[in-house]
Parts: sequence; structure tokens; C-alpha cells
Amino acid sequence: MFSLCPHIRRKSLYALLLAGTLGTGGCTLTDMFKGVQTNYALTGQTEDKKTQEYLQTILEERVQEKTQTLSGDDDTDLRTRQAQYIEQTIKADLLKALHAKGYYNGDVSFTKGDTALSGNYRIKYGPKFTIDDFSAVPAHYRSYLRKDAPRSGDPLDAENVLTAQAALYDNIQKGRCYYDLRVDNQVFLNRNNYTGDVDLTVETGREGHFGSLAFDGNEGVRESYLKKLVPWKEGDCFRREKIEDYKTALLQTGLFSRADIILPEAPEPDGSVPVTLDVTERAPRTISAGLNYYSDEGPGGIVSWEHRNFLGAAEKLKASLGVSMLKQSLDLDFTKPYFLRKDQALSLTSSLRRQDTDAYEELGLDTGGSITRKFGKHLSASTGVNASILKIDDHTDNSSETYGLLSLPQTLSFDTRDDVLDPHKGINLNLSAEPFFDILGQSDPFFKTQFTGSHYLALGTPADIVVATRGSIGSIWGADADNIPA
Repeated sequence: MFSLCPHIRRKSLYALLLAGTLGTGGCTLTDMFKGVQTNYALTGQTEDKKTQEYLQTILEERVQEKTQTLSGDDDTDLRTRQAQYIEQTIKADLLKALHAKGYYNGDVSFTKGDTALSGNYRIKYGPKFTIDDFSAVPAHYRSYLRKDAPRSGDPLDAENVLTAQAALYDNIQKGRCYYDLRVDNQVFLNRNNYTGDVDLTVETGREGHFGSLAFDGNEGVRESYLKKLVPWKEGDCFRREKIEDYKTALLQTGLFSRADIILPEAPEPDGSVPVTLDVTERAPRTISAGLNYYSDEGPGGIVSWEHRNFLGAAEKLKASLGVSMLKQSLDLDFTKPYFLRKDQALSLTSSLRRQDTDAYEELGLDTGGSITRKFGKHLSASTGVNASILKIDDHTDNSSETYGLLSLPQTLSFDTRDDVLDPHKGINLNLSAEPFFDILGQSDPFFKTQFTGSHYLALGTPADIVVATRGSIGSIWGADADNIPA
């Protein structure tokens, strides 16, 4: 994050950017684990409701964050010192937030309450500062400022300044290959007329291009796989953003606990920048077990074993055993990323399963494979082939049949969830279509379709409550419904 750094006769300007706003007034929280109760309030009048709500958000966030550090010790003196520290740090953060919104003559005072972890933060707003002049230094970089950059008369708001600073950095970097590029800010306050001059200072170094890539610490992961994750090619224009993207991609694989990118102090004489990747691998195997209960299946449990780097290129092999009153299954799944191309994965599955419902009893052996390809950030599709041997005892007419089903599953998925494992917002839509053919001749061909949708919405509460909804609809089409496996 960029920071704003005024010089001499200027206080620091900060941007405390937090999502969401809450109403003004008191802040009463109870920590669900430690039973910590707090009662803090903001007072002070201003017509700037957005700033008032922003400060209230800072108070809410900081109280929740700081009380997590309270000691569980019964030492009264220790807890008193901890409470004093919490209250003073919250006061400092509120003052920074006040400055960030342009109130540089403002102040925050604290009055202790009658009980522990309680009190009143009184906000003195004062006049709001505005921008007198906004420019880039050296002057020839002014043309790189965006048209929506702050202008004379605009509020001296840290968020707007930092947004313009980041945009200036991006615009200068376009078409150039600077190895070192710094865009800082200097804010000069005039407290007599409540204005400030903002200079975005630009410093550039030599240009460079990506050179050789070396690896260190990857004992179990192949270099060929690590190279597939690299977002640049040797000779490409040097971009530090790509270095960070690569580091993020490495950590997201789940194969490494640490990934450091080592760069030289300056490009080589020919302009090349050699890059060294130093990683620490995580344990590749995981064993898990759990219990569950479903209203239609009763109690059950599952045990699984997973290897996340089975062949040295992030291949996943997972074996799982699931047991409930109605269903039992033994599954083996194998996934290979980057199959033939970067946006494609190969999946192989096999399963031995049994289920006993009111309508039928089934014993089946399944095996199959599919190829999944991504089309952009949110859209993906897959195609595959499955084969199943099924023995089905139909309870409705006491008949028993054995089927040899060959199917061609096709799926289309649209996923905007913010986190696949722990979603807080977004939707996940899945459409599948699968034609079936019985190679043993016991069943007529039939066609199965299903549409499933999920939606996630975070309520923004301290308890981190997420409302999740899910719906599904499907159908089976066949020439003779009586001649389709139960």
C-alpha cells in the first residue's frame, strides 16, 4: 500500500481503507470465545456523515481486533495495562483516520468509562482541508496523470490521492521496462487557509528485461511444472507486478509454505534481470476423517487420504471411504493440471458404491475420465466419458437387472465465488447434460440433465455470518420410462 508522507510543518496523512460502514453511536461487542465485553462510543458533531460513519467503522474494527489480544490471566494489573494500551492505540488510529479524511486540525480525546474496557472518544473535527494544487514532479510526468485525478478545490482525502498515485505508477510503467520505479507523495499543508499542495514525486532507474530463471528448494516438485506457472517469458519487459503474481500462484498451489523471489540489486550490463525462486515445500500428504448426519441418510462418516504432488507436477491423488445408513462408497480420484495446455486439466475417477433406498438397491462400479478447460476468469466447461456396471434390485416389482452403462457427461460452470473453499460472496452455477447407452442391452438410451445454483452473501457481522442458498432441478428423458434403470 502507498502511504502519504507530508514534510515538516505537516502531520502525516494516512489512508485506512476498510470495507463497509456502520451507524454512529456506541460500540458494544462480546467476544464469543473469551466473553470480553466492551462499551465504547464516539461523540462530536459534523455534517460530514460519511466521515462520521468511517470513524465508527474504525472503532468497531479496532475494538474487535484489539480485544483478541487480551490475556486470559486473572492478573488485574496486567489486564488494566492491556486495556490502557488498547484504548490509546484506538485513539491513535481514530486520529489517523480523521486526518485521512482531510481534517488535519482535528483532534481525538478519550474519557475513561466507569467499567473496564469502556469509555468515550470525543472527535473534534475542525475545518476540512481542500487541495490547492495537485501535480507530478518532475513536471514532464504531469501528462501521465489521469483525467479524474484530484484537482484544486477537491477535498484532501487520502483515498483519492492514493488512487491517483497508483494510477500514475501504472501509466508511467506502460510501454517502459523500469527495473526501479518509485512514485511517492509529498503533502504541504497551509493551516491558515485550510488547504494543501500535493506533489507526486517520480523516481526511475534503468530499464531491464527478464533473464534466466533458477530454482532452489524444490526437492519434490519438478522444475517443468514451476516453469508453467511463470507469467513471463525470458526477454519480456521487466514488471515487478509479474513477480508478485508468480509468488501468489506458487502459494495458491498448496505445495509450498514459503516462496521467495530473489532479484539482483540492478540489471546486468545487457539489461537482463536473472530471477531465482527459493521455496520451502509443504508436506504433500493429508489424512482426514469426519462424521456427518443427514436427515435422509442418517449418521455417517468419511475417511480420506490425499497426495497433492503424486507425480511431481501438482497431480492430486485422493482415496476416500464414505459410509452412511443408506450409502457406502470407496472412491479414487486423480487430477493432473496443465494437461496439454495451461488452461486445461485431466481428471480420472473410479468408484465402488452401494446404496439401499426405498425404491431400489444398487451395487455399482464406475470409472471414467474428463477434460476441463477454463474460458476466462469465471467460465469453464468439461467433457468426458464414463463407464458403469450396475446391479439394481427394484423393490417396486422385485426384479433384478444388470446394466453396462456408457455415458458422455458434458458440463458448463459459471463461478464468481471469492473463495472456493470458504466463499463469502458470489454465485456458482452448474449445468450438466449426460446421454447414457447400455452396452448390455438391458436399457433403452436415456438422457439426464441437471442444473444447480448456489449463492453466497456475507452479512458483515463480527461473527462472520454468511447466508448460503442452493437450488437444483433435474430430469431424465427416455423412450420408455419403464426400461430405465431405477
